[in-house]
Amino acid sequence: MSNLLSPNDTNDFFSNVGYKIIKPHKIMETPKNNETVFITAGIQPSIEEYEKNKYLKALQIFVMQPVLRTQYVNSIGEGYSLAFVNPTTAGINVSYKEYKRNLENWMNYFEFIGLDISKITTEEKNYKSNKWGSFNLSGKSIFYYYNKPDTGKIEIGDSTYYDKVEKNDSSENTIYSLSDTGFGLERLRWCLSDKSYYDLFSDSRDLSPGKKAFISAISLIAINGIVPSQKSAGYRARSFSKKLVNMNNGRNLTVNEQKYLIECIKY
Repeated sequence: MSNLLSPNDTNDFFSNVGYKIIKPHKIMETPKNNETVFITAGIQPSIEEYEKNKYLKALQIFVMQPVLRTQYVNSIGEGYSLAFVNPTTAGINVSYKEYKRNLENWMNYFEFIGLDISKITTEEKNYKSNKWGSFNLSGKSIFYYYNKPDTGKIEIGDSTYYDKVEKNDSSENTIYSLSDTGFGLERLRWCLSDKSYYDLFSDSRDLSPGKKAFISAISLIAINGIVPSQKSAGYRARSFSKKLVNMNNGRNLTVNEQKYLIECIKY
């Protein structure tokens, strides 16, 4: 279980099988893409950095990327959150054979952390046209599910290989194929334990999933330097804080809630 709580162990695993380890990015989305306010997937910043020639050749990238997905704000419960860590491998201009090797590395990683791969099932979906920023993408996705005895079948992540990548603007296209494989670190840990999805370093089952979701989201927003305001990302900081205050009927955080906040910041 310590492997899941230590990003260094997971980084070392993928580094040892040939991936370039990229530092996590701040969760603020770049001005280029106005469709989202926050980074919602580990591959998002990697594509932009490749286009800026920070990555000068075709390679496999690994990033342990914190993300924030505000669409879950009204469906918070065990297994659903606002803020979580999305360990991601991205392949830029890699062949389908290299992509399949990437999936084998993930299976080895699952065994490394103690996941029973016989309990994993998959479903496939084809994309004829998927618009993503300045790209039009076509390819196939694989969705991964794990049979957890106490909760049943849960989605743990997905993988996509885009064999057709076209720019929908006038800029030069330097990306011809793209692979994106990501899994929710918290869901993987949840599959390995009988604790709550939201548990970090201690048992926090005395706190409701809603409170823990907003505490974790607020902590991620805060360490990224986002302050409450009426605009852009600051609006979410304000909105999440107000929701947490309303849940607590205006009272201060309890000792256990403060403890969970500290654990989220460390995590």
